[in-house]
Amino acid sequence: TLDETVMETIMRDVRAVGVEAQGRHDAARS
Repeated sequence: TLDETVMETIMRDVRAVGVEAQGRHDAARS
């Protein structure tokens, strides 16, 4: 359904943002 597609897209975006934020955190700490 459309909802499933939207949720998949949102979760992918959320994970991408989380990984990017984690990368910045590690870079700032080192």
